[in-house]
Amino acid sequence: MSKAKSWANPHPLMFVGGSEDFLVSREVGRARAAARTFGRRVVRASSVAEVRDATDEADTFGQPVLLLVEGAGTLPLPVVEEFAARTDNAAALVVVHEGEVNPDKFPCPPVLPLYRLVFNRPGSRRDREKAALKFVGDEVARAKMTVPEQVVEALVSLVGDDLGMLSFEVVKATTLARARGVTMLDAKVFGSVLRPAADADLRPVTAALAARDTVGLTKSLLRLRTASEGSGDPVMLLLKAKGGPADQALSWLQTAHLLDSGANVEEISARLSTPKWAVEKDLIPTAKKWGTASLSRLVADLARVEGALLRGAPSPWNVLVSTLLLACAPTPMPASGVR
Repeated sequence: MSKAKSWANPHPLMFVGGSEDFLVSREVGRARAAARTFGRRVVRASSVAEVRDATDEADTFGQPVLLLVEGAGTLPLPVVEEFAARTDNAAALVVVHEGEVNPDKFPCPPVLPLYRLVFNRPGSRRDREKAALKFVGDEVARAKMTVPEQVVEALVSLVGDDLGMLSFEVVKATTLARARGVTMLDAKVFGSVLRPAADADLRPVTAALAARDTVGLTKSLLRLRTASEGSGDPVMLLLKAKGGPADQALSWLQTAHLLDSGANVEEISARLSTPKWAVEKDLIPTAKKWGTASLSRLVADLARVEGALLRGAPSPWNVLVSTLLLACAPTPMPASGVR
């Protein structure tokens, strides 16, 4: 994005999307924060009528508005083209797209290339690791601190390539470093903030969730929270850690979809880059126990919990625990309603 058209002075039509959910959510958060700072009203619109009302109000009364529309196909093309043709940004439209963005088949063509903010998650494990290493370095530099290369490599090796989880760890480390009056994030700094998470074993939580065992899940969540005392509720750990319930739920859902399409063990193993023994002993039994519909609801509800957490919702721990326990109910339950 050019300096002339930042979120402080957005182009009338912009696009934010991609399969790297953390970066997409963060960019939308930056857009909202800048709008509040510069007196621009933020409106989430899901229909032409809502867009028209907000635009007319901005044009008539002079208070600029930032319109957030989720989904490239939510608005008819002529409405989107109207924003592309505007000569002012009293009403600025941001199209937010979830999922992979193919540059050759861009989902919202009226948006000029300069104003397309695309964050796609790399497809291969090696590329994801490279992206994670660069991300940590950039985050530390943004905090005006330094970190040895080997420490970055160790962090990614330990935490994984999930950018949301890595960001969480960098925030903890930079906060501690400022409190200590240092600017170098060495192994001791990261070791101090990682220790509580390392002591918190997610396996009992994931195992109980896989079995839909509400009693075991309740007990394991209580033990996890006790083990994490002093570092806050381990909500982000549960939502973002590799091997945690959210991570595994997505793998179970992918397995269920592959089973529905007729894939065998070897195909599932190759598609998910998972050892055959793990597919046979864990993924397939759990996918069959839950079923595609229940797993879809679970993954969707966990995504809502994460979105609510990023927006600063109160009591995220209570919301997450309720979501997990409701998902384990023997009969289908309605969506959690977390927004």
